[in-house]
Amino acid sequence: FENISAILSACGYSWEDVVRVVVYLKDLSKFSDFNRLYQELLKDVSVPPVRSTVEVSSLPLNALVEIEVTAYKEG
Repeated sequence: FENISAILSACGYSWEDVVRVVVYLKDLSKFSDFNRLYQELLKDVSVPPVRSTVEVSSLPLNALVEIEVTAYKEG
C-alpha cells in the first residue's frame, strides 16, 4: 500500500481518486487479514473504490499479493 500511495502521489493522485482496485491473492484464506489492512487504509476515503478479489495459483516473483489500481480525476 505504501508503494501504491507513493505512485499515486507522484502522479498527482490520492486514494480519493482511486475508482477501481483488483486484488490477486495467492492464498484466499488470507483475505480477512488483507481486508483488515485495506479497510484501515481507506477509512477516510469518502467514496471507496469498487474492488474485486480473486485467488490465483501463482504471481510474479513468488509474491503473495498483487494489486491493480485505477485512478481518475475530472479535468
